[in-house]
Amino acid sequence: MIDFVATFIVFFAVIDPVGTVPVFIAVTRGFDTKAKRKIALISSAVAALVLLFLWRWVS
Repeated sequence: MIDFVATFIVFFAVIDPVGTVPVFIAVTRGFDTKAKRKIALISSAVAALVLLFLWRWVS
């Protein structure tokens, strides 16, 4: 179940990056600034890789 939730969050971020800002703020409420920055960088990298993979696969 946890994998499903994590996958859903990744797809949600890829589909609507601006709309997920409130979700990111809510999910990372208990983390310090350094951890939030690390989570944001990793999330951005994963989203970019997913987009690149889908772009190559679709076209």
